Amino acid sequence: MPHHSVNFAAYFQTAPPTLLLKPDSPRFTIVDVNPAYLQAVNAKPEDLIGFGTLEAFPDNPDDPVTQNVQSLRNSLITVLHTKVQDILPSQKYDIPIRGTDRFETRYWKATNSPIVNDAGEVEYIAHVVLDITKAVVSAQEERFAYELSEARRKATQQMEERLRLAVDSANLGTWHIDAITREFIVSSRFKALFGFAEEEPMTFDEALGQVDPAYQKKIQKGIELAFSQGQINDLEFPVIGRNDGQLRWLRSTGRLYAAEGGKAANFSGTVLDITKSKLDEQRKNDFIAMVSHELKTPLTSLNGYIQVLQKKLAPQGNSLVSILLEKAGKQVGKMIGLITGFLNVSRLEAGKIQLETSWCDMAELIKEIESDIKIDNSSGNIIFSPVETTWMNVDRDKLELVITNLISNAIKYSPADATIQVTCTPQDPDAVKVSVKDNGIGIKHEDQPHVFDRFYRIENKQTNAVAGFGIGLYLCKEIVERHGGKIWVESKFGQGSTFSFSIPLNAVSNT
Repeated sequence: MPHHSVNFAAYFQTAPPTLLLKPDSPRFTIVDVNPAYLQAVNAKPEDLIGFGTLEAFPDNPDDPVTQNVQSLRNSLITVLHTKVQDILPSQKYDIPIRGTDRFETRYWKATNSPIVNDAGEVEYIAHVVLDITKAVVSAQEERFAYELSEARRKATQQMEERLRLAVDSANLGTWHIDAITREFIVSSRFKALFGFAEEEPMTFDEALGQVDPAYQKKIQKGIELAFSQGQINDLEFPVIGRNDGQLRWLRSTGRLYAAEGGKAANFSGTVLDITKSKLDEQRKNDFIAMVSHELKTPLTSLNGYIQVLQKKLAPQGNSLVSILLEKAGKQVGKMIGLITGFLNVSRLEAGKIQLETSWCDMAELIKEIESDIKIDNSSGNIIFSPVETTWMNVDRDKLELVITNLISNAIKYSPADATIQVTCTPQDPDAVKVSVKDNGIGIKHEDQPHVFDRFYRIENKQTNAVAGFGIGLYLCKEIVERHGGKIWVESKFGQGSTFSFSIPLNAVSNT
């Protein structure tokens, strides 16, 4: 079952008849089914779960005219490719009578909706149906057109009512913005989350005024992108209640719904109180920062003592002591690196890391990184392709950290004799692309969307021997995105990986 901010499991059990499908076209395996669906088709879970959708519900061989399997397949494929909800026209779709070779005549109204994960990929498809058989039969017997229209209206009203009940049970606030008039309509729960009384009028500007000023432009930009480009909106931000003065962290999710049935397009969604989880996360980050800082101070001193000993003992020629001190120094360096990583994560989460941009030449930066890598790494298998003089307005130190981290990862997850290639090339007129390619262990397809998540580590035999806490790539992603760029990975398991990022020549901080 997918994880969402709302209680999806509770909603699923009370929702209209719903199948949860795996996006494994063309089979579309049934992953889960709710009680309402089982009742609607008179089936048991074992009759459906694990079967392909069109295996569980084939065409009725005695009805060669209707054959709606193809329309259902086309709808599911459309949702998978477009990531947009598809509503099938009301249609006849006979269902098998379990335990026999006979079929039962049914009429349905079906909706296929994508469930998209944080990486923007379709993780599941929700197939929701309404059994309108009785309404259709009644309409066929008397005033067919009128009765069918009424059945649809009642079915839609019932679905909306169930959805309202699900939203209320999850303690969500709802909002709605008309695409033309920009009329702002909110629920009483939404008002309460912003500190308004239920009877108080509330405009969009008044709601935005309660949001921390540092987040207001991001919210406005997200809404405009939703209207102009149809982007899904998912934002977290703090608000101060208008009447109660209470600090709350909220998560707002929404999308643009196209105009239909004479109604204008609208931008609608929900808002959820995430204050508790945010405060827990902040306390955790504060603890990590405090402990990391306290550990870093004595380790820095210890590293200094080791360097002094190395200088003092060098003339005496004691090779064993020199080797041991060198190894101790490397271990202290690793510890300081890990602690610095934790501190950087805490600062990122707290918004304390800011970009300090200046113009620098990428050719010179790559050359310096190459020189440092060759000093730290004796292998001659790291190949740096020539880089043309390219001036960029970026945070040089943080960009160096990103490239060094990617190279370090390639070294860690590749055999000792493997070749690693580093390239820096123009991308479009106003951007640069940097890639680090290795011939290492590679990354499985299902792990690739998560490699940039905080504290995410791939667990298998090859990675168990590699030290780390899963923060390096997370830091890389945050730094690149704060430059207005993007970062991604291309990989085949067992054949190596290519990590790439692109940023504009004149970076604009997204902090």
